[in-house]
Amino acid sequence: MAAVAPGALSATTKELEKAVINAVPWDAIYVDEGQRRVLAEAIRAYWEEFSSHVPRLSPAESEWLTTELGGQGERLERAINSREFALREVSDHAINCVANARNVLEALDSPEKRETEMFYWAKLINCYVDASEIQAYLRQAGLIPSSGDDSEFVMQVSGITRGKIINVVLPSSMADTMGWTIEKN
Repeated sequence: MAAVAPGALSATTKELEKAVINAVPWDAIYVDEGQRRVLAEAIRAYWEEFSSHVPRLSPAESEWLTTELGGQGERLERAINSREFALREVSDHAINCVANARNVLEALDSPEKRETEMFYWAKLINCYVDASEIQAYLRQAGLIPSSGDDSEFVMQVSGITRGKIINVVLPSSMADTMGWTIEKN
C-alpha cells in the first residue's frame, strides 16, 4: 500500500474551513439553498480528497478481516486491533461522508427528494462527531505518528463545521422543507 504524503490534505482542509466560513456567516441563523449547496460541495470535495489518501484493503486482506471478525476471543481481538480493521474503519467513514454530502446535493437538485435534505445534513454531523476515534484508527493504520504531531495526515474535524451544521444549516433546511420562517430572537 502506498504511503500517504506528509501534509497531503493541508490545502484541502484550509479550503474547507474557508468555504464553511464563507457559506455560513458567523452571525447567521438561516442560510438559503445556495449557501447550503456551497457548504455541501466543500464537504464533499474534502471527504473525496481525504478518501483518496486512504489505502484500500486487498481482496485477501478483506477476506482475512471478515473471517477474523467472525471469530471470538483472541481472534476477534487481534482483528479489531489490526491495521486492516483500522483502514476499513477510516475508509468506511470517509465513504459515508462523501455519500451523505452527495445525497444533500441530490436533494437540493430534486424537488421529489427535497424533504430528505435535512435527513442527510443530520447524517453529515457524524463526519465531525468523534475526531479522536478516527485519529486513533489513523494511528493504528500507521497513517499518522503514534504520538505527537498529527500534521502528517490532516483530517478536518472542526467543531465549527459541526456547530454550523447543527445550529444553522440543519434548521434552515428544516424551515425550508416545512415552510417556516426563522427570525432572530
